[in-house]
Amino acid sequence: MQVRERLREIADSLRSRYVERSEFIEGLLLAAVSGQHIFVLGPPGVAKTDIIEEFCQCIDGQVFDRTMMKTTTVDELFGPTNVKSYREDGIYERVTKNMAPEAHVLSLDEIWKGGSATLNSLLRLLSQRKYVQGVEWKDSPLIFAVGASNELPQDQTLRAMYSRFQLRFTVDQVKSWSNLSEVLWGVRPELTKTRVSIDEIHAAQSEVENIPFHASAKESLRNILSELREAGVYPDTRKVVALASNRRSVVQAAAWLDGALQVFPRHLTVLRNALWDVPKQIDSVADIVARHSVEDGEMILREANDIIELARVLDIENAADKGSKASPTDCIDIVRRSTRLKKKAETAGFSLPQATSDKLEDLRDQAARAYVSQNKL
Repeated sequence: MQVRERLREIADSLRSRYVERSEFIEGLLLAAVSGQHIFVLGPPGVAKTDIIEEFCQCIDGQVFDRTMMKTTTVDELFGPTNVKSYREDGIYERVTKNMAPEAHVLSLDEIWKGGSATLNSLLRLLSQRKYVQGVEWKDSPLIFAVGASNELPQDQTLRAMYSRFQLRFTVDQVKSWSNLSEVLWGVRPELTKTRVSIDEIHAAQSEVENIPFHASAKESLRNILSELREAGVYPDTRKVVALASNRRSVVQAAAWLDGALQVFPRHLTVLRNALWDVPKQIDSVADIVARHSVEDGEMILREANDIIELARVLDIENAADKGSKASPTDCIDIVRRSTRLKKKAETAGFSLPQATSDKLEDLRDQAARAYVSQNKL
């Protein structure tokens, strides 16, 4: 089985274990084969750390994980001072075995709780894969890093650190009742035994950086960036290079995972999980990316929002418990429209923004329960 297929198998296994986390799991694949770092924002108890740990289990490399605190020191990341070397030779070195400099995957939970001095000590490691040892800079085998938190960095001195995490995802509590029921009472599948080696990841990365951009993808990217500026979103040049250049970028990784020989506009959909800085920008970024990345993407997104608005007007959320404007016909219409839209999006190769997808799933469940209740079935 090729490495692409095994990575897909790992992702499918994680999706079967963690509902409503599909985009974040896909993001871990993108991070691995592009070498870009990934940040996930979400409240406690939404399985951020569990998903990261299980994905790392499937990568046969060295993983360094640490839950950050205000008291976390540089020594806890880079290793303690090599006292013997310092005493005998006067050289300040660190014992880096099993520490961050020698890791293939770096996982930092509650990342912004670490002090700015401690976190900023990681900048060279993240951006250049280098660390200082004595008087020399040494290469680190780091493939990618994952940062998780329930907040964004508040300290402005951490902006440089935040900018290193080009892929950005949000996760929330499970919204759909059917999915929550599965979590509560369903049989949880075992994690796959499939593994991918570090050498295979490196081979995949070499293939990724050789994937060219189709002219239509370049034009779509130009339009996306232009509209983002009009909307007040200004991704810096370093971000755009990491996301959409011919230098082993995220969209090249998306094309590789898709089995495509070129980057096409549809592969730019991953940019919706990268071009925002604060959560209030997520919807506008997703809307702009959708309009230029997938044929019919704008129409699909508009229809999704129409269904959500109709459900709000009809008070679908309360239709099963008390009198509302929603009739049984209205309820079944919401179920049918949301189901058809999901199939339409899948056929078009378009992924709705996670929040929109979760909301539609939740409304479909609520409408189905209301229909049953109103018809006393």
